[in-house]
Amino acid sequence: MSSFKSRATMLWVLLVLTLSIVSFFYLVKVDEPVSQTLLAAQSFKDDAQVAASLVDKIPPASLTNKFNWIGIEPDKSEQIELALALISQLKNHNVIQRIIVDQELNMKPDILKLFGHTDLIFAKENIYSLGEKLQELERNNIGYIFVSASIYTASILKRNLINLLVEKYNLKPVSFSLAYLPVSSFDEKNMVFGCSTDDQTGTSQWGCAVINRSRFARKKLAFENSDIWFGLMDSTSENFYNVIMKKK
Repeated sequence: MSSFKSRATMLWVLLVLTLSIVSFFYLVKVDEPVSQTLLAAQSFKDDAQVAASLVDKIPPASLTNKFNWIGIEPDKSEQIELALALISQLKNHNVIQRIIVDQELNMKPDILKLFGHTDLIFAKENIYSLGEKLQELERNNIGYIFVSASIYTASILKRNLINLLVEKYNLKPVSFSLAYLPVSSFDEKNMVFGCSTDDQTGTSQWGCAVINRSRFARKKLAFENSDIWFGLMDSTSENFYNVIMKKK
């Protein structure tokens, strides 16, 4: 009898383990939205070259759009440097009158000064105020850049900030969402947002998409032989771009 129970318990454990593995690969492979590679995996010598390459690869309609969102990940200071370089490039193509920074990013005063921000707002706590502000700017054709968290600016998280505001206020922004590119399986632990079947945060789809693209990218070019930056850019839908990068 005890032998039967042991076998039954073992079978149950194996079944649960198998289902967990299948679910994980479903998240990584199947649930990832269709994307188009605009900037193939390659290396870059500095922030300016990355930013210039990004704006060079997006369609003209995106480049001449005055309304931009830039998403960065918490605790990735190199993404702040890249965001600043991207803002500089965008200003070369459009008149930007407002730079709005999400206070949830918790930037220090000296960093905020580098952004030259005109507005600060807690986006998550003031969603509708933010939507009305951005709607007014777009109606009056006033160029702006809104800097927030990548999980709020990426189109693949369907009920996040940008999708809610685009739908409710008919906004027409161009969005660049920056993500950390892990260059090995071991390096995946350094990601801010992971890929998990037990998703308590609602961000796992973002993490799974980043992992899948990163695993493909690192097969194409060895990070050890790259310049300072290594990464790629995908388009997930019209005017929405995922920028997956790592800095040495």
